[in-house]
Amino acid sequence: MRPLSALLLLACSTAPAPHPAAPPRAPAGDDFTSTFSVAADEWTCTGRSPWFSVVPGDQSTFEGGGGKLVITVLDETRVVDGVETRVVEEREWVEGQLEEVSRNVYALGERTNSAYDFGEEVDIDEAGQLSRHEGAWMSGEKGAHFGLMLPGEPLLGAR
Repeated sequence: MRPLSALLLLACSTAPAPHPAAPPRAPAGDDFTSTFSVAADEWTCTGRSPWFSVVPGDQSTFEGGGGKLVITVLDETRVVDGVETRVVEEREWVEGQLEEVSRNVYALGERTNSAYDFGEEVDIDEAGQLSRHEGAWMSGEKGAHFGLMLPGEPLLGAR
């Protein structure tokens, strides 16, 4: 599993967090942190955290092992689960062939500068044709909830 896929899987599997969230609680045993302190008026869809950008036009390219991943922050927003999010496109090539195009939606919590994942739409290349992938999800649909992508500040005891 690719590292980005693992992060998205983690975001998809987190338990619900209310929009006016309670303070973070430390996990018990092997539980994952499931609530985050983000008030309804703290969301922003433009900005940078120390490790993540949702500034339109920013682009990162990663290459190695026969693969290439290009991540582009688009000048496009989408309201997901009541929050205005930024659309970030990922294009992945393996051995020179386009394999996957995904459109992910993220928002930052202004107070902590943490990046939150609100969903993704994925197209997989099959024999030269892009087709819908069943891994697509959006917060607020079919029981899915947004999750922490990258904390902007340390969360002691968090997982």
